[in-house]
Amino acid sequence: MEDSRPQPSVVFLHWLIIVLAAVAVRAALALIFSPLVAPDTSSYVDTAAQLAGGDYSAYIGARPPVYPLLMHLLGYSVIRIVLFQHLAGIAVALILYAVFHRITGCRRLALAAGISQAVNPFQAVIEQALLSEAFTALLVASTVALYVLALDNPCKLLYALATGVAAALSGLSHPQFVFLPFLAAFGLGLKSWLEGRRPAAAAVVAAAVLPGVLLLGGWCSFNYSKINYFGLTTTVGISLITHTGAFIEDAPERYDEIRRVYLEHRSIEVAQTGSQSSTIFRALKDLERATGLDYAGLSRELTWLSVTLILRSPLKYLRSAARSFARFWLPAWYTGQGGVRTVMSSGEAPMMLLVGTFTLVHLGLSLLFLLFPLLYVYSGRLKKPLRFDFQLASIYALVFATSLVQALANSEGNPRYELPVEPFVMAVAAVALLLMIKRVKEGSHTEELPRKAPGMA
Repeated sequence: MEDSRPQPSVVFLHWLIIVLAAVAVRAALALIFSPLVAPDTSSYVDTAAQLAGGDYSAYIGARPPVYPLLMHLLGYSVIRIVLFQHLAGIAVALILYAVFHRITGCRRLALAAGISQAVNPFQAVIEQALLSEAFTALLVASTVALYVLALDNPCKLLYALATGVAAALSGLSHPQFVFLPFLAAFGLGLKSWLEGRRPAAAAVVAAAVLPGVLLLGGWCSFNYSKINYFGLTTTVGISLITHTGAFIEDAPERYDEIRRVYLEHRSIEVAQTGSQSSTIFRALKDLERATGLDYAGLSRELTWLSVTLILRSPLKYLRSAARSFARFWLPAWYTGQGGVRTVMSSGEAPMMLLVGTFTLVHLGLSLLFLLFPLLYVYSGRLKKPLRFDFQLASIYALVFATSLVQALANSEGNPRYELPVEPFVMAVAAVALLLMIKRVKEGSHTEELPRKAPGMA
């Protein structure tokens, strides 16, 4: 194993390589793709204006505050927001370098982890979109970096507290990470418990959980005070119906009006797209008129409707969630030219070749990430430089917790929800691939000792 404390000149050289690679990829893609103002962008802008101006007459509570406030601080300038998000993506690459150097003790493996983010076109492209995923990726990466420091310094509660703050901000940037402060606290507490420091375990858990309770709970209370809805976001019911709308025929009589309107729009949506998952966005205004409910009230009603349908037909729901879990691992390509499927069917050969190549590489690395624990167990040759210890297991826990939360909550746009944790998927896969290549080369260079020539002693 290499020296776990590389010389400053080596670290600087590696940082320079990562930064130059990241800038080159982002500059090249910026020549091809323009910044994307997505359909969701207006909801962030509206929330930012409401929070900054104090006028909540049209507030619906759909977006948590971190990304809207960031947009406000950057003056709603597309150029400034995109530039900031590119800088955030580069910062994620440098964080990956630091995290994987601490995990592996190997400079080359750490460099591979950083480069995997620097040259990842799916990350570079989402950084050009006015959506929360790129900034959330920085918050999640910061949480992991602080978590790793806290694991190595269990007696310094400041690290656990900082981890909790970063985790809570991740949840306030993207609601699917509402679990992150509690997952981080569980990991830190379990590590201390396993090492026999039981009093310290309780203190560490409290320090990591407290920011989550205060910050996430504070935002939920803010929503309750403004729109009588206690939650991070009012989109819960809107999200769940993307699953349960497929079997809304099973709804009780009290939901007859919602069922009638939804089914009318569902038939049109299926005829046009082949899928019902986006029906709610087509039917939303008609549902509000039919029920007399505002956005928050309708979402609450759809939440109870969905819970009822899930309890009545759990297998139908689980099948839908399983499909969402599988789609999570697909690449998310957010440009004005459309997603991967749209680009691949557009007929433009250069773009098809470009995106098709990116997609194959992404799918291969995602598969390697999923298979690496098995490869590690059955191949002792991978264990020396990369131990599957608590740190790496925690990264897997983060990624799989994210995949399960989004799969259970939503049946629409699932690949997008991987983007904040995708840097860790690609980094683990890049490190694993480098190790496998190294082991294959070492095996091919192994030669048998020459046999003795006849007559030699």
